[in-house]
Amino acid sequence: MVAVSDASYLKGCDIRDRIESECIRDLVNQISSKLCKTSLSYLQDIVGIDTHLKEVSSLLEMEIDDVRIVGIWGVGGVGKTTIAKAVFDRLSSQFDGACFLVNVKETAGKIQLHSLQNTLLATLLGKTDDYVNN
Repeated sequence: MVAVSDASYLKGCDIRDRIESECIRDLVNQISSKLCKTSLSYLQDIVGIDTHLKEVSSLLEMEIDDVRIVGIWGVGGVGKTTIAKAVFDRLSSQFDGACFLVNVKETAGKIQLHSLQNTLLATLLGKTDDYVNN
């Protein structure tokens, strides 16, 4: 009941002087930015992560409308997956669809590759169909 009481004090968006789609876009952007900030709160405890995030982000050149692939390599346990996950968490909201697959090599060896493909497609398309059979 407290949430309902708190919500009653929220100010809405007045669309009388604006196009409705602009108001919706602004609302979505506000919500997305707040969700991204809360999901990235774990990063503040990782020493030196900001340097790595800036470096990988600059390599991706997000302002250019083109395909980019960046490889992260190194010995086990140095934080490659942590950096990749942090970059994903920070940038994934800028895309219509996003999926983070971990341990692809190991998973593809234990279960078949088509299972990973199904996971990827199901996440991106929002359905649980069996897309790839073999």
